[in-house]
Amino acid sequence: MMSRIVTGATVVLVALGPVLPAGATHQSPPPWPSHQRIYLAAADTGATYWTVDPNDPELSLDRLVQRCGVVESWRFTDPQKPCFSGGVGEDRIYSTFFSPGTLFADPPTWGPNAPLRFHLDLDVEALAEFEVSVVLQQGGDLRESATATEVAPGIFEGEFLSPPRPWDASASLFGIRIKTSSERLITDLRLRGASWLELPQPVGAKAVPDLLAEDVHEPAPTSFVTDTRGFTFNDAEWESWSFEGELGETASFELEVPHAAEAVVAWVEMFDRSFVQDVVREGSVDQRKLTDGGAVRLLRGGEEVAHSAGPYLGQGMGGLATLGLAPGPLTLEVSRLGLTDESIEFTAHVVAVFGDRTLESMRWRQLGEYTFRAPVIASCPGPSEPIPVTEEVLSWKVDLDTDTEAPGLPAWTMSYDLPGVGAFPCGEESGSDWIRFTTPGEEVWYVGPTPAKHGLYASAFDTAFDWEVRYTYTPPPEEHPDA
Repeated sequence: MMSRIVTGATVVLVALGPVLPAGATHQSPPPWPSHQRIYLAAADTGATYWTVDPNDPELSLDRLVQRCGVVESWRFTDPQKPCFSGGVGEDRIYSTFFSPGTLFADPPTWGPNAPLRFHLDLDVEALAEFEVSVVLQQGGDLRESATATEVAPGIFEGEFLSPPRPWDASASLFGIRIKTSSERLITDLRLRGASWLELPQPVGAKAVPDLLAEDVHEPAPTSFVTDTRGFTFNDAEWESWSFEGELGETASFELEVPHAAEAVVAWVEMFDRSFVQDVVREGSVDQRKLTDGGAVRLLRGGEEVAHSAGPYLGQGMGGLATLGLAPGPLTLEVSRLGLTDESIEFTAHVVAVFGDRTLESMRWRQLGEYTFRAPVIASCPGPSEPIPVTEEVLSWKVDLDTDTEAPGLPAWTMSYDLPGVGAFPCGEESGSDWIRFTTPGEEVWYVGPTPAKHGLYASAFDTAFDWEVRYTYTPPPEEHPDA
């Protein structure tokens, strides 16, 4: 495994680590524990999940209090999970959805003769009569239970007879639905084992803590770091290429990928701090941070393999990702959006990952252009930051930190698309600065910073977003030396 640093016609080879030893015998992965209850849970940031482990340390919130309605859903001081509301006239629906936090060995089943039962420890303060039910959403298919019965003050129970067919648990959301004519209400849901859904029979399942405990592959940790990105690897099955130059409009570089790659990530670096940050912190002015932006494309034989978003004004970096790339020659194309004739220096990088459990984490920086949050309206940029997720990934956690000079009460969360369910473009899911996805499947996901509903601010060329993703893989086969 080597790293190539290319400047003009000069090539420098730098050895970065040993190659993994070949030869191993495989044993079966750990068994799937049996579980019958699915618990509703939440993180202290308000992100909500369903899980078979009520003691998941990431999901430590004891209760979830929500103020739902025309005014109360815009809460400027509390980053808890927003309440979805809809309906017309006197008929209103308030909902709270819970994302997957568990994988099943086989899809659970239930039906009229063996229903899914639920128990909600839930107080509701409303200005009118209300009904409580449970829903299950998978893509456009949304199933609703019969109305729950309040068997004791604040205890609602009921049955769910009809699941989606076939049910893909890893891409499904459970939800609590309240129907009422009240224009606003307050809900108080007790968690940490107090509210659950019960399957008709036990099934094999693993929650996130089980998946984390089983992911122990790390025979030869290595890393690769640049000005705006950093990678940590579980082993040495990767390679990198770096290119430097001055960009007027477009530059192209050739490279050769020697082996089939599980994932390839490429990006350009022009600058890593925003225009306003420079002015406020250093008293310096670089007009190009308002007028320039960079993007990259990856091509093979003249055909595009992948491209980054943009280029956008004020964003001096753009990145792409692709999966399952065959060995062979590639062309990296670097382009610039510039409103002036002045050239700009850049560095471009490519990282190819060859091992099926090699990439442990990835962190990167993104600069923001325009966004704002005010009551009732917001500017919500679409997700543009790629996250490669390979077939062996079971769960991954995305963390967002912000470095800002934005005036007001700045607050960001994440926009993303959930395959099979839909888009969350404008802080609908929570005010959380991290989100965990437990939705296996080979795909390049996209995330982006979006204004959280508890924010009240305007931002323009004044913020840097620092992202990190950490992967959890299928249990690795036990490795033994050749006899």
